[in-house]
Order: sequence, then structure tokens, then C-alpha cells
Amino acid sequence: MMLLKMEASKPVVLMCVVAATLTFGFLDLKAGGTEISFSIFYLLPISLSTWYLSPGFGYGVAAFSLFLRGWIDLSRLDLYSHPFIPLENTALRAVFFIGAVWAIGRIRLLMERERRFGTTDFLTGLPNSRALYEMLAGAQNRCIRAGSPLTIAFMDCDNFKRINDLEGHRAGDKVLALIGETLQQNIRRGDFAARLGGDEFALLLPDTDEEAGLQVLTRLHTSLLKAMETGGHPVTFSVGAVTYADPPESVDDMLHRADTLMYSVKAQTKNRVVIEQVKS
Repeated sequence: MMLLKMEASKPVVLMCVVAATLTFGFLDLKAGGTEISFSIFYLLPISLSTWYLSPGFGYGVAAFSLFLRGWIDLSRLDLYSHPFIPLENTALRAVFFIGAVWAIGRIRLLMERERRFGTTDFLTGLPNSRALYEMLAGAQNRCIRAGSPLTIAFMDCDNFKRINDLEGHRAGDKVLALIGETLQQNIRRGDFAARLGGDEFALLLPDTDEEAGLQVLTRLHTSLLKAMETGGHPVTFSVGAVTYADPPESVDDMLHRADTLMYSVKAQTKNRVVIEQVKS
């Protein structure tokens, strides 16, 4: 969360980086260049720019720091026993600064990848159940504060087991990937689709009442059926949705009600969209 907050204040980070770099350069100049060195402190702006802006910014700050420190060294050649020494020091600092940027950038990349994979279903590219819980909690709070409706839908793939049994799991994975792609292409901006596992999916429709929810889900249902028909897959979809005007405090209760309604549809006629409104 700290990382996300700082990303929203990039101009502030940039100003801090510039101020810190110039400050350490000024202190280096005042110190005379050799007896006291502030070289290690340049790592602070280098690290900040790499982590909160980008590795490209980090390399830029590293280059500027090297130039600044190198200029100070060259302006005080009389303090060195040999003119080659400042060049050697600059080369060593370059290795140190560039290595720091590479290491910090690599760590951030790995952390972002881990965070993304932790909330993303690898097969479909959709968010997973963990991400759904996080999004639903935020939508629930907004619904309570603004008094706006919130619709949650659970969707199960009918006859999906037949594909796995007859054609193998690889064919089943292709069907799931197609479903994920179809959902991503057809949901509205602000809506949220997730794969819960197996052949179950969930849809979160903020600011959507029962009537609008039925229209959106019916359109998605039609798009999914068309995709399955085009691909020659005998899969249909049972959808159960619940609209909350005043959602309960428990996210689990909200999900359970939609899940129960979806299984009710699946146990009866299948391949339908059923939505109900929960009144406070």
C-alpha cells in the first residue's frame, strides 16, 4: 500500500530526489572533495528515483551524481598525488551506483510480479478470488457511503466436465481462457470479472440496480454463448445475481447468497440468468 501511495506523488518524489542530489553535491563541494566524501549518500536519491519512479530515472540520477562528484574532483586536482586517481574513483562509483540501480530495479520488478500473480488467475488473466474479496470490500464501503446499489453475480459453466472428460484438460483450459477473454472484452468500464477456480466465475457490478444488472448480465450471457458456439464448445452458463441496496457487513454473506442462487439455477433449467434484489 505504501508503494501505491507514493506512486501517486511522483512529482514530490522527483523534487526530493533533485533536492537531495544537489544538497549532497553542495556538501561535497564545501568539504573540499577529498578529506570528507558524501559519495555514499548519493545512494539515497538514486534509490528513491529507482524505486518510486523507474530504473531509467535511477540511471539518470546516478549519471548526474557521477558528473557532479567528478566535476568536484577535477576542480581539486591539486589535492591528489596523481591525476588518474579522480578518474579511478569515478569509475568505482559508477560501478557502485549502476549496480545499486540494477539491484533495486530488479527487486521492485520481482515484487510487482509477485503481487500481480498473487491476485491474478494465470490461465485466464482475470483477477482471482483474493482480488475479488479486495474489490468487493471496497465496493461495499462505497455502496454504504453513497447509498448506491451493488450487484454481484456468480456464473458456472454447464457441461464443462464433458469437455475435460472427452477432450482432455488442455481443451478445457482453452475454453476457460476463451471465457476469460470474452468477459474482459465485454464487461463495462468499472465492472469487475474474476475466476474463482475450476469453471466458476464472479462478476461485480458497482452502481448497478436490479434492472440494469439484468441487462448487463444478459448481454454478457449472450456474448459468452456466441463465443462458445463459434468455437464449437457445448458449454452454456448458469448465472445467479444478487442486487444489494444496503449490503450486509460480511463480504462472505454477500458472496454466499449469489453462489446459492447460481446453484439453484444450475439445479433447475441451467443456461439462464436469474437476479434478485435484497431489500433492507
